[in-house]
Amino acid sequence: MKKSIILSIAAAAAFATAAFTANTVSAATDTAVVKNREAKITLDAGKNDDGTSGIELVSAPTLDFGKVTIKADAATTKTTDGDAPVLVSNPGVAGTWTVNVALGDFNNGLKGVTIKLADGTTTDSGKNPIAFKGTTLGAGTDAQSTKSADVMGSTGDTENGFTGVGKTSFDVKGAEISIPAGNVEGSYSAALTWTLSSDPASAASTDAVPDSTTTQTN
Repeated sequence: MKKSIILSIAAAAAFATAAFTANTVSAATDTAVVKNREAKITLDAGKNDDGTSGIELVSAPTLDFGKVTIKADAATTKTTDGDAPVLVSNPGVAGTWTVNVALGDFNNGLKGVTIKLADGTTTDSGKNPIAFKGTTLGAGTDAQSTKSADVMGSTGDTENGFTGVGKTSFDVKGAEISIPAGNVEGSYSAALTWTLSSDPASAASTDAVPDSTTTQTN
């Protein structure tokens, strides 16, 4: 009886060893199973403060130079600050935008007037690297002045710091008007037109999205 028990244990051990060896060979021949999936998200642009969508020219300045005594033999000059900032709001729309300013003709026969806007740095609630490019507005008949100029604009370059979201603002300070000799007393005004042109169409989009333009005339 004792001998039978010993033989049974030995047989069980031999069977377990054989089974382990078989499993080891099977595991070595298994192959990995790969399933490719996606991580997805959709981002919607927000709204401007007034509830509108898209890139918006929120405000633009009037330049009121007040009163000044004319000179008989030299240009009459005076400086002023704008009464509102050049303010552009982008709630998250892809694309680029540009602000242009144009000076119309002064009424009542005032001739040869130029208005100089200085360079400056914008204030931005996002991280948009945008500068205000100064210009001299006038009749555009000489190399020193132009009837209109692009003064501020986005790059739309998200790879180099442009976020596309936020408010870009510039306060016009020290704008200088120059009136040549030969003009006479009177009250004069001219249209100062600020225009925002935007192209919200993404380069990767296959749909035709029209450009948009908003204008403020002071």
